[in-house]
Amino acid sequence: PGSLGAPPAPRAMATLTLRLRHDGRTAILSGVPADATVAALRVLVAKETGVDPRRQRLKVGVPPAAVGGAPGERLADVGVRDRDTVVVEEAEAAEAAEEAEAEAAPVAARGAKRPREEGVDSELLRAFDRAIAKAQQHVKAVPEDRHQVWALRRGRTAVLESLQAGNDLAIGALHSLTGVGHWVVGQVRAEMSGAGGAAPGGSAKRRAPAPTPQDFTWWYLDKKGK
Repeated sequence: PGSLGAPPAPRAMATLTLRLRHDGRTAILSGVPADATVAALRVLVAKETGVDPRRQRLKVGVPPAAVGGAPGERLADVGVRDRDTVVVEEAEAAEAAEEAEAEAAPVAARGAKRPREEGVDSELLRAFDRAIAKAQQHVKAVPEDRHQVWALRRGRTAVLESLQAGNDLAIGALHSLTGVGHWVVGQVRAEMSGAGGAAPGGSAKRRAPAPTPQDFTWWYLDKKGK
């Protein structure tokens, strides 16, 4: 009888590499399982962009078309292919509706729905929401600062995941989370201390008034410069 050969090496699981385009910036998602679902992709997109999965509008193709299908459908079944560019948009209407619902809901109901957002935890997330809202207003005047909104959203996502994992976070520990930089911590700290009135790109200090002609000493020169 012939000798048995070595067993074949296991085949590596196929993965996808996707390019994300959001808010004027791009990011690469590598190692996405080929059998990943639409819901799994939305979670990965949220980690990269900070856009909540419920507010995402994903588009692929040329021209970009909306990614359809149920959350449990595989990416291949909804037309997402390796090396595709995924355009990520945020549904402003959905965002406004969600925030209005949260404001109208009783505090007790919100606490029962999201038990990890009580006390310090909930104040952290509310501070993030206020900072994001101010950053969005700031970007309307200074569009090149849109990355500030992105940074705050990514930070909020990281904080929410940590709270949901059972961690008890304090403001001083935020910078230890992945995706939460010192600038983000500063904005949240300002909101929690009630000093968040300044634009995100500026300082909390009061600005000096613009100079007027009366603020200067005027010297008059003749034709000879005297």
